[in-house]
Amino acid sequence: MNDILFINSRVNGFLQLKNILQKEERKFVEVTPPFTALDELQKDSFALIIIDTESYPAKTNVLEQIKKQRPETQIILIANGKAPQPGRASLCDFVVDAECADGFEKTVEKALKIWQLMNENKALQSENIRYQQRLEELIEIRSRTTRQSEASFRLMFENNPMPMLIFDIKSRKIITANHSASLLYGYTFDEFISMKIDQLFVQPDEILCLIPQDYNEALIQQTKELTHQRKDGNLIEVEVLSHSLTFHGRQTCYIMIKEITAQKKTLDALTASEKKFRMLYKNLTQGVFNLTPDKKITMINKAARKIFHFPDDKRRFSLKDFADLKIYNTSGKRVKIEQFPPFVALEKGLPLTNHILKIRYLPRRSKWIVMDAIPIIEHNTVKEVFVYINDITPLKKAEKLLRSNEKKLRAILDALPDQLMLLTIDGTILEVKDGEFFNVEPHLILGKSFFELVAQPIAQRFYNMLRLTNRTGEIQTFEFQHQVKGKLKHFEARLSKSHENQILCLLRDISERKKYETDLQKSENRFRILLESTFQAIILIDIHGRINLVNSKTEQLFGYSRDELLLKPADTLLPFSLRGKDNILNQSRFRHLEDIRATKSVELTGMRKDGIEFPIEIQLTPVEMLDGPFVMGVISDLSEKKKLEARMRRIEKLEAIGQLAGGIAHDFNNVLAGIIGLAELSLRKIKSDSPVRENIKLIINKAENAADLVRKLLMFSRQQKISLQNINLNKVVLSNKKILQRYLGEDIHLIVTLEDDLHLIHGDPSAMDQILTNLCINARDAMPDGGELTIQTHNVTLKESEADIPPGNYVQLIVADSGIGMSDEIKAHIFEPFFTTKEVGEGTGLGLATVYGLVRHHGGYIQFDSEIGEGTVFRIYFPAVKPHSAVSPTEDSQETEMVRGGNETILLVDDQIDILTTSKDTLESYGYKVLISGSGVQAVDILTKYKDLIDLVISDVVMPDMDGIELRMLCQQIKPDIKFLLMSAFSPKLENEKDYLLKPFVGHQLARKVREILDSD
Repeated sequence: MNDILFINSRVNGFLQLKNILQKEERKFVEVTPPFTALDELQKDSFALIIIDTESYPAKTNVLEQIKKQRPETQIILIANGKAPQPGRASLCDFVVDAECADGFEKTVEKALKIWQLMNENKALQSENIRYQQRLEELIEIRSRTTRQSEASFRLMFENNPMPMLIFDIKSRKIITANHSASLLYGYTFDEFISMKIDQLFVQPDEILCLIPQDYNEALIQQTKELTHQRKDGNLIEVEVLSHSLTFHGRQTCYIMIKEITAQKKTLDALTASEKKFRMLYKNLTQGVFNLTPDKKITMINKAARKIFHFPDDKRRFSLKDFADLKIYNTSGKRVKIEQFPPFVALEKGLPLTNHILKIRYLPRRSKWIVMDAIPIIEHNTVKEVFVYINDITPLKKAEKLLRSNEKKLRAILDALPDQLMLLTIDGTILEVKDGEFFNVEPHLILGKSFFELVAQPIAQRFYNMLRLTNRTGEIQTFEFQHQVKGKLKHFEARLSKSHENQILCLLRDISERKKYETDLQKSENRFRILLESTFQAIILIDIHGRINLVNSKTEQLFGYSRDELLLKPADTLLPFSLRGKDNILNQSRFRHLEDIRATKSVELTGMRKDGIEFPIEIQLTPVEMLDGPFVMGVISDLSEKKKLEARMRRIEKLEAIGQLAGGIAHDFNNVLAGIIGLAELSLRKIKSDSPVRENIKLIINKAENAADLVRKLLMFSRQQKISLQNINLNKVVLSNKKILQRYLGEDIHLIVTLEDDLHLIHGDPSAMDQILTNLCINARDAMPDGGELTIQTHNVTLKESEADIPPGNYVQLIVADSGIGMSDEIKAHIFEPFFTTKEVGEGTGLGLATVYGLVRHHGGYIQFDSEIGEGTVFRIYFPAVKPHSAVSPTEDSQETEMVRGGNETILLVDDQIDILTTSKDTLESYGYKVLISGSGVQAVDILTKYKDLIDLVISDVVMPDMDGIELRMLCQQIKPDIKFLLMSAFSPKLENEKDYLLKPFVGHQLARKVREILDSD
């Protein structure tokens, strides 16, 4: 910027003035002519414009334009010897005479000064305007910030977890409260703003500490602990932070509350705990003192004073006090003060624990202590050292005694044969007496696991028992087997807890003991088995005549329990009338056991617990046992024997009858065989239209009926073998109906109901006859005054088991009477042999027993129902024959089946001429060649002569010189492949035979059996 614009009308005018400007080093621009001044002003600004009067024509408005554009620019008008026109002079700031150089220089300096002042003033005005604008902006920002701050304060106030209240200082009325305050005190917001702050204080005067003395004076922020009262009346301890606050133009107090009830309680507890600690510290049996960095002791309790023999009245201690003590380590070397644990811990900052020291305070008196020195370090600097001392003098004495005892114990243990080990709970061996158990040296065992040294099952058992012992703390004992030096031995392991997770194990070789126990157990078992398995009651009687031992048979026989009989007099087993009397069980007899010898059996009367008397047989034998002499009594129940004796007498009679019946049956069947054979022979020779033919058929039928009666007689005497075949029970019932009606009499009405399509059963017809007859006779005897007897047959299918009857198809036979019925006692015995309710001599008791045996022999089942006065119903179930089953045909089918003959040669042997004649004729009628013989000897000769021709030998069983069984043996020696058929009227020898023919028989039966034998392999 140039300072001066010089408008000169002449190029070389005003040289003197220009020189002055140059001399003052003023920057100026000279323009000529005057009208170019405006252009120069456009390009640059000037502080001062100098113009002469000639350059300022009257008609030009250059000055006006300059003033307009640059009002602050100063204008000096140079009067060139002439006075300027008033109008022009008014536009100029200064008028200077061109000839007055001094005045010009001063005027220029003044004008420039004015211009400078004006510019500064203008700048100040501009700055002031900018300041006012910025101030207005700041005021707006502050207002906006204030509004935001107020909103933030309100948000912070309402959501602050600390209870907060604002109240008016003058009126003490609560202005606002946040939600946390409502939760703490129990008041709602509306209740708060209607209250005074005084209502929260238990002591209203305490509020003065929150209010300044001068209401206009600001309260410095302060914290007070006070007691407040909740709405529910409960008192709470609070910490109040308060300070003054202008709130909505009002002078208020702002308080923030923190509940410290729990804190106060904790503080009180802490204070009490500290008090207890100090009391504990003073009375602690363990010595405690501290050591500061300057080696001073500021705290030492009574126990420490006592241990170090410090006087009680001494108050100040230092490390030097310990230098006077004679302190030794465990090696017996004296400990210098520099080696004293508290000093080392203080110097090195390291904790020293479990240091055992010996303090000698008298020539022969000393103490052993264990010392711990724990430094307290802060910022890598030891602040102090806490030292803990325990007097272990008794422990050391005990340790010395323990070592002595340990030596003694070690000597004892070495002398014991048992193995000792110390194990961890996982089976690792820590210590072991010797290695004999493991077959290795002891030093090779330590540190190894049981799993490495013994078999897996034993190791696993040890592992389980070790953990059990450690968990329960109880002693565990178990036995196992282990091989030592090639021999399998029995061991007993006894485990007891030694230390935490350490178990002491004692192993004892019990092989010899186990052998003795096994032998003893075997002996005891043998004795027990013999004692309990015997059928006799056995008692052991002591010298006082009291029972010391009984077996289970004694309990069963007499009804007493073992406990009831033990130590009771032996004659307790006798009736009251015999007790105390002179008998074999009298107590006085046992006082002199040496006089007792093994006696013969003596029959007495015994009495059960329920008072029932029964016959017994007793034999006494003296025995010597480990605990003294005793007498063993063997008692037998004679009840069954007596009954059997009576039954045997009846059976002997029956056997005699049976033998008589068998002999009669044999002779009678031979007679019938001759009759039937001769009748059939006659029938074949008589013409078909002869009137005698029917009579001969009637003879054959009657003879067959007589043969059936003989079979029934043999069945009764149990000398008839059962022959199973397919039979229809309906036919059995119908064939016996007439004879049953005769047995029953006229006063018993017989009702027979038979199912039409009844299944077949596999059985013996004669056995069925006997079952039906015995049941009906039993029913007749149960209806002495008459009644009804019902016989029914049914097809029954059981889908599930009923009682003892398995599922399946059955033929049911029902025999029901309306008789007197049976009691429960009788029902329990009805199937027992020889059990009868009839008078002596009126019944054998074999009827229902025979029925039961025959039914079970046929694979059937029998059930019955009976009530006194309501009669009895017997239900018998026989397994039904399956359709198409391969069983022997029925008699009816056999009779109707065509019999095939043959051309083989048969040797017929019988001592009865009529049977030889009729049988020979019958066989020849079927095409066979028949040779006959009247004795066994003759038959042997014939077979020897014609052995290549004879295919079959038929022989009677009972013959005078040689029976059929012997003949068969001789024939088989002569011709091993000879076929043989036995026949007999009756013989017990046929019981084990498969192929035989019973007499009497008809012709087709003989022909069929012969064909069957010849066709068999």
